[in-house]
Amino acid sequence: MKQRIKELDGLRGIAAISVVLFHYFFRYNQIYTHENISSNLFSYGKYGVELFFIISGFVILWSLSNIKKPLDFIVSRFSRLYPVYWAAISFTFLFVSLFGLPGREATITTFFGNFLMFHDYFNIPHVDGVYWTLSIELTFYLLMLIIFSLKLLKRIDFISLFTLIISALFHFKAISLSDIMIDLLFIRWSVFFIIGISLYKIYVKETNLLTYINIIVALALIFHIFELKSLIICSSITLVIYLGTNGYLGFLKNHILRFIGTISYSLYLIHQNIGYVIINKGYEYDIHPLVSILSSIVFSIIIAVILNKLVEKPASKFLKNIYQKRNANNVYKK
Repeated sequence: MKQRIKELDGLRGIAAISVVLFHYFFRYNQIYTHENISSNLFSYGKYGVELFFIISGFVILWSLSNIKKPLDFIVSRFSRLYPVYWAAISFTFLFVSLFGLPGREATITTFFGNFLMFHDYFNIPHVDGVYWTLSIELTFYLLMLIIFSLKLLKRIDFISLFTLIISALFHFKAISLSDIMIDLLFIRWSVFFIIGISLYKIYVKETNLLTYINIIVALALIFHIFELKSLIICSSITLVIYLGTNGYLGFLKNHILRFIGTISYSLYLIHQNIGYVIINKGYEYDIHPLVSILSSIVFSIIIAVILNKLVEKPASKFLKNIYQKRNANNVYKK
């Protein structure tokens, strides 16, 4: 199998751009209000998060299918996620503390509490609002790690269907669940990851009837949990990922999209509150909001590139090398 699917990088780029534009136009307008600028079109950018979730389902099953032991996965995810996350938290906290952002400043306690990444479970506020998705991602990783550790990965279609049934029973009010169970089973969001898991099974040609049933049930639940618009958009996303990963959408390999895709995690972490600060300052100095938004995009991309080049990639490589050397030494000693 290919080591990297270029189309997925392009899709990550689209997801990142969508979320950035959603925050700078639509979400900013909800919180602070834009002047003389239409933002409703950019409300669709919120579906970039769902796209990220579906891609995660695809990629995490791919990763687990190509490792030997649970610690390999833990080290891989930790080295990929945490170092740049800590750098992004620190930069955002300092930037907002220095320039101010009414209603969104964080205390020093909140700052350190966010270092866990699963601070949501302890009701610790976010340093930046976009961090709400991180605990969901971590919950998914944990559940997939448990499945892998129990050697149940080959039963992932059955497990996915069971999860969807529990979600359906809950949302149709046939069963009740405690808040902690709702979070641990991520009842609201599992549908997206399961679509990604099923698309990976299709990609590697390891499908059975349940694979397709899971996609259909997940999309039906999206309609029930969210709305018809979500069903239409997520169905389109599912089709695009299927076509893209099977080589039918060459435009997804566009260099600009792939470039944004490679820095998408850093960009996602850094863009929201910092962009809001810049847009606010633009209004203070009577700068047209479109200029401020463009400045926010450029500045966020520059910071994301710096984080990607100086923290994300080097830290991931460094930690993985330490882990590999440790494994090599252990093998040698035996």
